[in-house]
Amino acid sequence: MRDYTSIFGTLQLDRYVYAKRPRTKIEHVPVDARLGLPGKSWNIEGIQSMLALRCIHLACQWEHYANLESTSK
Repeated sequence: MRDYTSIFGTLQLDRYVYAKRPRTKIEHVPVDARLGLPGKSWNIEGIQSMLALRCIHLACQWEHYANLESTSK
C-alpha cells in the first residue's frame, strides 16, 4: 500500500513491488513506473507547476482589470 498526495487529495494505491529478497530494498515498482509517480508520496514539480500557472493567471487578470480601469476614465 502506498499513499500519493496531490492537490486533489490523498490516494491509496495497492501495488506489487519487486526486490531481490524479502525485506530488502525495493528494486522495481511497475505501477509507479507506469503512472510516472515520484519516489515520495507527493510531487514537488507538480505543485510548483500548478503554482506558477496560477501566478501567471492572476497576473493576466490583474493586467486586464488595470487596462479596463484606465480605458474607462
